[in-house]
Amino acid sequence: IAEAAWFTRDEVRAALAAGDWSSASESKLLLPGSISIARVIIESWAACE
Repeated sequence: IAEAAWFTRDEVRAALAAGDWSSASESKLLLPGSISIARVIIESWAACE
């Protein structure tokens, strides 16, 4: 891992709402693909509260 960053739940929710990332995205938050286990974990965490 060359870099790591922290994101708030609201930032993750915004990224999820924006949909899958592409090379045109200017976001520093690149989410894993929709079929990955990591994505399911992120979506579950974002749905809390």
